[in-house]
Amino acid sequence: MIRSIRVVLTLALVALLGLPIAAQCGIDDGAVGPCCAPTQLAIPVFPPMQLAGKGAVLKDCGVEAQFPTGNLVTNVQVAADYWLFTLAINGGGAVIPGSTFFGKYSRTWMENTGGGQVQVWRFLVNGDATYTIPAGAVPGLPVPTSAFAPYNLPVHFSGAIDYAKNCATGQWNIAYWLTHGCPVEMHAPWSARPIPAAGAWARRTYHFVAPANFNFAAVGPTPVGTLFGESLRMSAVSAAGVYFTQSETPVINGSVTNGAPFCACLPPGAAPASLRSSDMQLNGFAACMGAVLPFNTLPVPGIFPTGMRSLSLGAHSLAPAAGQFYPSIGTRVAHQTAVIVDNGPCTGITAGNIHLYGGVVTSGSNPLVSFTAAPVAGAIGNQLDLGNMLVTGAGAWVIGFGAPYVSDRVFGLTYF
Repeated sequence: MIRSIRVVLTLALVALLGLPIAAQCGIDDGAVGPCCAPTQLAIPVFPPMQLAGKGAVLKDCGVEAQFPTGNLVTNVQVAADYWLFTLAINGGGAVIPGSTFFGKYSRTWMENTGGGQVQVWRFLVNGDATYTIPAGAVPGLPVPTSAFAPYNLPVHFSGAIDYAKNCATGQWNIAYWLTHGCPVEMHAPWSARPIPAAGAWARRTYHFVAPANFNFAAVGPTPVGTLFGESLRMSAVSAAGVYFTQSETPVINGSVTNGAPFCACLPPGAAPASLRSSDMQLNGFAACMGAVLPFNTLPVPGIFPTGMRSLSLGAHSLAPAAGQFYPSIGTRVAHQTAVIVDNGPCTGITAGNIHLYGGVVTSGSNPLVSFTAAPVAGAIGNQLDLGNMLVTGAGAWVIGFGAPYVSDRVFGLTYF
């Protein structure tokens, strides 16, 4: 009932602001109902999208190389909240003819733009990119060393894909941000693909973004603030072996805090080219049928000192392409990794309440309208989306890192 009232309030706010609502826009995703109960999501069909993007290689947190890319993104729904995305990326010698990424649906929200009302649907994605390596290519630039002999490994990327629809015109935009992290972590002894030699490799990270109006030099600390709302959603398997997604558990309180900036991917004794990293903390409460249950980041000594780390990628601060209305100009993007203790009430695919998460924070310049919290007219916030990392091992799902994973729990959080 409360959720229904909030949806009505959201649509009323849109009307008061004089912004049009077109068919199949301004509609929530249907992740409602009693906590932990099965729910049917209502999500539109997304078109294939072709657009210009940008790739970058960062060394010691500074921009070592960047190049324009051409991109084709297609998708197909394969489960209640899972899509498969195929990405073809070509540019700067980094040729990925077509690689499959798992896409876990996170949430939807509305944005007020100068050109009208926009609805956004976000997916947390990860997958292996298989490069076609050009003759004469040097290991590490622009293709990671692990893709060359004697390793010949696919390169694991994670991040997010957003689909945005202009409610007045019906036009679609797409944005994505993909990251392959530091070799000492992606190929650490505790990763899914350990390589002892990676400790001596140059400290590089690899990134693909779209649309192309992205400035990798526009770094800054990930914003902090108080959680405004949104939710935790989990997935499970029924006694009959059927996979299903559960209704959202509302988040009612909490905060995101930030430490001093530094460079996490840096050789000992070296000077960073920029300060892209920051240790962060996340805490809050999820409410379910009268129970208020906490969640918080958990420090891991020597890896995540505060339990969560942010890597600033840059900002969509350059001139937009023709027809681009999303992301808003100036949108900052950061890649996130976190260990979270979740004491929520729902049972997912895996047991235990401590999980490793990956995701993104985006900080735009458009006022946001949430479906899962009372609307705040004109409010501009930060969107933090995190999904846990599960891989198969010994006949069960276990926590994994550095290879394709699935998620049975997703945090979709807005904070100001």
